Amino acid sequence: MQNFNSNEEFYIHVDEVIEMLRGQGFSKSADDIYVLLHKMCWTTSSELFEELRITFYAILREHRTLLTRELQKDIEQCASVLEEALDTASRARRHFIVKA
Repeated sequence: MQNFNSNEEFYIHVDEVIEMLRGQGFSKSADDIYVLLHKMCWTTSSELFEELRITFYAILREHRTLLTRELQKDIEQCASVLEEALDTASRARRHFIVKA
């Protein structure tokens, strides 16, 4: 699995996935991701990550048997990276009340 050192590196990879989707005839799916990444305004990266995660899983659900193995792996990796980032963000937001 590829490691990303920043959100920007991950976004570059997502743009590559968008181009692969277009190249394999999945223009609507590519457009859905492109709009989320480049046209929407997000308050936090977590909002973007959640929407991307949902979209990547929807693409896998709808097109898994039609995707090349390479593209399927890239989409699975993107979804996995997003899951990990969201899980880490969720743990960081937890607050604990200590009873005296």
